[in-house]
Amino acid sequence: MTRLRRAVATLTALLIAPLAWSGDVPAPDAPGDAAATPPWSVAITLYPTHVHGGERYTSAIGIAERGPVHLEARVNYESVGARSAWLGWAFAGGGSVR
Repeated sequence: MTRLRRAVATLTALLIAPLAWSGDVPAPDAPGDAAATPPWSVAITLYPTHVHGGERYTSAIGIAERGPVHLEARVNYESVGARSAWLGWAFAGGGSVR
């Protein structure tokens, strides 16, 4: 159970830290272009697993997105004890592929 608590604490820290650095977000009724800085979108998914005659563990996936920024962290996803994190940037260009 200690591993699970440590994993959840790590995942929570990874997802909350970017929110603290995001700066001030204008109120919806504030003047200015509020659409230029969209709010953070955060999701956490847990998959508890009980292997008959084996170990119980929980896989966790945490995602935070704001505009083109994508942050993702996974715990016990690929294997028990595995941890991974991604930082991504969405981009677009051109009108068509030839």
